[in-house]
Amino acid sequence: MMKNMIHSCEKNGVKRFILVSAIGAKKDADSLFLREKYQAEQLLLASKIPHAIVIRSNVVYDHRTLEKDAFLQTILNLMRKKIYPIMHPKTLISPVFVGDLVDAIISCLDCELKFSKNIIEINGQEKYKVEEFFRMIAKRYVVSNRIAYKGPFT
Repeated sequence: MMKNMIHSCEKNGVKRFILVSAIGAKKDADSLFLREKYQAEQLLLASKIPHAIVIRSNVVYDHRTLEKDAFLQTILNLMRKKIYPIMHPKTLISPVFVGDLVDAIISCLDCELKFSKNIIEINGQEKYKVEEFFRMIAKRYVVSNRIAYKGPFT
């Protein structure tokens, strides 16, 4: 799909392409999601499109629309189980408010670029350990009496 999109952009003279990717995207990432993001990035960066911008974002949230926020809903759905796993509990995350990500994308539309191919990382202002973030969500949304199983997930 990405290959077709890039080919079409090249064929039609698109001058700038902005791809929203994910922090952690790399060839040998543990998750298929991150490996696929990396593959899409590589296709874009190798393309003939004159200005390629990859925005690698940390996890994105929108607290204003909790019922529609996939990231927070996924966490809350896990927390509704009697025991839920926290993978990589010590990993640091810096959640990005969706409005800040949109602002970054908009600023890339016509910004001056020093290089033709660019990778930009965007993080939120605060850093949390994954387990700490889960505890904050549990406290804020009154999910109680849940056990976080850490097991071998370090």
